[in-house]
Amino acid sequence: MGAACAVPGAIGLGFCMAGYPLVLAFCLLQGLALAAAALCHAVHALDGETLELDPQALIVQTQHGLHTRTLRLNPAWARLERPRAGQAPVLCSGALRIALAAQLNGPQRERFAAEFAHGLARRRSGDPWPDARIPIRPDGARA
Repeated sequence: MGAACAVPGAIGLGFCMAGYPLVLAFCLLQGLALAAAALCHAVHALDGETLELDPQALIVQTQHGLHTRTLRLNPAWARLERPRAGQAPVLCSGALRIALAAQLNGPQRERFAAEFAHGLARRRSGDPWPDARIPIRPDGARA
């Protein structure tokens, strides 16, 4: 990013020395826009959900930018709906609907939906689930 700002800055400085200061102003404006875009990208780089299924609750923590929301749901009332192909699965509990795994690609999303639905069914039947914490990251990795 430094080179993307330094090259136009140097060009703008050259034009300013040649008597065209307005070019430098536009180059500085371009640098500010680039910095704002990089900041916005950095804020949303860690967006995602973390699901934790313990014996009494399904804990859903969603992070979107600087906002974090944590919900405790009853696993007996929660269900995972799979909409049309290409859309994110939706966790439903009563009137609450939360889209999950929106940042994953198609095969990762399908794998997550199958694993989570299976784990939720096992929890309802009283079976212990050995890996109770499933973080969903942009790269689809599990902790």
